[in-house]
Amino acid sequence: MKPDGTARRSRESAEAMARSYEASGLTRGEFAARAGISARTLDHYCRQAREHAAGRLVEVELAAPAGWPGGSALALVLENGRRIEVGPGFGAEDLARLLAVAEGRR
Repeated sequence: MKPDGTARRSRESAEAMARSYEASGLTRGEFAARAGISARTLDHYCRQAREHAAGRLVEVELAAPAGWPGGSALALVLENGRRIEVGPGFGAEDLARLLAVAEGRR
């Protein structure tokens, strides 16, 4: 319970709200108003969800897609549905730069 007497949301509930916001296409203010929370609280939920997702490990399967020369490539599908595919010769430094851009760290 918060000092103002309102209940705290569970992490799962806050993360679900963050995912709903990201899929909604609404502005922060519009979504927050509809959800009955402040935009600042929504920002907190989104940040918390990103940090929690970044700490999770997921099982991956490496497979050579047809059509790639040499039969080697890497396809990375992120939790948000973003897909990154790279071909042979794409180095670790290149991948690190690509991920930094995809995550907004430039």
